[in-house]
Amino acid sequence: MKLTPLQRMLAAYRGEPTDTVPVAPEFWYYVPAKLLGMTMVDFELQVPHWQGLQHTFKHYSCEGWGIVSPAAM
Repeated sequence: MKLTPLQRMLAAYRGEPTDTVPVAPEFWYYVPAKLLGMTMVDFELQVPHWQGLQHTFKHYSCEGWGIVSPAAM
C-alpha cells in the first residue's frame, strides 16, 4: 500500500513500518531560492516561505517538514 507523505511521517514517528524510508530534510531559504532562480533576498521579499518549501519538497520528492510562521515578523 502506498502511503501519503503525511501517513509516512506519522508512521515513522510512531515507529511503524512504512512503504519507503521517509526523508524530511530541512530546507530553509537557500535551496528554495536557488530552485526558483532567485537570490535569497528576492525570495524573502517576493515568495511566501511555505510556498518555496512546498515547491522544494515536490522537486526532491520528499516529505515536507518546515517551521513557518503565520505572519512576517
